[in-house]
Amino acid sequence: MRSYVTGVLSAKLDVRGAGNSTADILGSLNGPVDLTLRDGTISHLATEAMGLDLAQALGVLIRGDHPLPLNCARFDMVARNGVLEPRLAVIDNRDSTVRIDGHVNLRDESMALRLVAKPKDWSPLSLRTPITVTGTLGNPDVGIEGRRLAGRVLGALALGVAAGPAAAVIPLIEQGDKTGGDPCVLVATAPAPAKKP
Repeated sequence: MRSYVTGVLSAKLDVRGAGNSTADILGSLNGPVDLTLRDGTISHLATEAMGLDLAQALGVLIRGDHPLPLNCARFDMVARNGVLEPRLAVIDNRDSTVRIDGHVNLRDESMALRLVAKPKDWSPLSLRTPITVTGTLGNPDVGIEGRRLAGRVLGALALGVAAGPAAAVIPLIEQGDKTGGDPCVLVATAPAPAKKP
C-alpha cells in the first residue's frame, strides 16, 4: 500500500480534558498541541491536487506518482473546549508551500479548513485557488472557493476574446516563488510599542 506521507514525527502536548469516555475527554480538551514532521516524503500528485495545478498534475498522472522530499510539515495548534485552531499549519516541499487555517471541533468531529498553496515552480496551466475542507472527520467534503476560481477563468476568457486564444492562458500561468526561510518555524510577533501617556 502506497504511503502518501512519510517522515519522522515529533510531538509536544500539554492538554487536559475530563469525562468518562474518549469522546468526552476530546470534547473538553484544552491546551497546546504541536506536531512536526521532517525528513520524509509526500505524494507529488497530492501536492499538485492541493494547488489545482492541472498541467503538472497531468504530467504526474502520465509519468506516475513519485514521492517528493518533504521539507517539513507542522501543525502548531491550541485546543479550547475541544476545538482545535492552528497558530501555524503548513506543509512544505520543493514544489509548494501549503498553509492551512480554520478549525476542527472534536466535540462533534466537524471541521472547517482552508488550504492555500503557494507554488515554487513555473506552471503554464494553474487554477490556483483555495481549497475548503468541511463536513466531518469521518465524512469530509472537499471543495474550492468558487469566486476566486471564477475570477481567474473569466479573466482568461476576456483576454482570449480581446487578444486571441493564445492570450487566454496568461491569467492561468503561475510564476512560482522560491524565496523565504523555513516555513515551519513559528515567528514570534513583536509586542506592540507602549503608548506614551
